[in-house]
Amino acid sequence: MRTSIQVTDRTRRRLVAHKAHERQPYDEVINEALDIVEEDDLELSPEYRRRLARSRRQYRQGRYKTTKQLIEELGL
Repeated sequence: MRTSIQVTDRTRRRLVAHKAHERQPYDEVINEALDIVEEDDLELSPEYRRRLARSRRQYRQGRYKTTKQLIEELGL
């Protein structure tokens, strides 16, 4: 079933900013956010949740290094 929901422009911009790729449906973005909220049941510390959210954003933005890149960078 599909339904429409109303969100403010600010909320829409936030959803767009959290997309892993341009064509990712808002449904997936919202469900990923809900998954994070539900992880709260694990009683994660606020600092851990902030770092996790930042890491996820950086990954979606392509700001990460592969293991191979790290090995080369460290000269191993």
